[in-house]
Amino acid sequence: MKWFVGLILVMNLLVAGYGALKVRAPQDVHAQEVSPAMLKVLPEGWKPPVESSLPVTASTPAASAPVVASAPKTSVSSAPSAVARPAVAASKPAEVKASTAAAAQCREWGPLNSALLARARGGLPGLHLKPGQWSVADAPAATGAGKGKVWVYYPPLATHAETQTLSSELKSKGFDNYIVAGDDHKGAVSLGLFGKEEAAKAMMARIRAAGYDKVAMEARGGKAVSSVISFKGLDDAAASRLDALQQRLTPGIRLKTVPCQP
Repeated sequence: MKWFVGLILVMNLLVAGYGALKVRAPQDVHAQEVSPAMLKVLPEGWKPPVESSLPVTASTPAASAPVVASAPKTSVSSAPSAVARPAVAASKPAEVKASTAAAAQCREWGPLNSALLARARGGLPGLHLKPGQWSVADAPAATGAGKGKVWVYYPPLATHAETQTLSSELKSKGFDNYIVAGDDHKGAVSLGLFGKEEAAKAMMARIRAAGYDKVAMEARGGKAVSSVISFKGLDDAAASRLDALQQRLTPGIRLKTVPCQP
């Protein structure tokens, strides 16, 4: 019985000792308070001193200084390349303009009398030229052989074979004629030179009644006024279309290549 009482006593002592060890000392709340006398009001915009604000690693060895100094060298060396690029790009428009100017062609078509001028102008829309690329000006033609004469003729056709066929048809119907070969009206069919305009008009009326309505007349002698069509700024495609139109409308009056005026 005694050993049982002793065991209980020992257990009570152990429990009491364990509880005493778990009890912590109360924290001193006042120890965490800051005295107002220790506070200091700093001015606005205040910054800590440079030396005190630098971290311990800021004291970089002197050997690292050249690495930092090499950065400006890289930026300076890259500056000329940045400036050179616009120069290369600027040279390209100049090359394009030079090639365009070299490809431009200028032509003159004439001299053309009133009938041929109207015929030529009728074919110009098919060239698809821009406004200002062609113009018409008066030009003095060669002096005629018969002063005060009126010439009746049929304008040149597309080919010499067609002109020969036309000449044969007119002769078969009683209209004497010949094909012009040596002057500005090369390829035209000449139907006579008349001293009076009334006689020339009478011949024209007869020929038109026979079915040849494109017959025309022109005053010969002195300096008759004819026209020249000038073309400028033609590229290769436009020049080819103009050549084809000239061959079709006035095979006897060739185009002339002239220097382009600025």
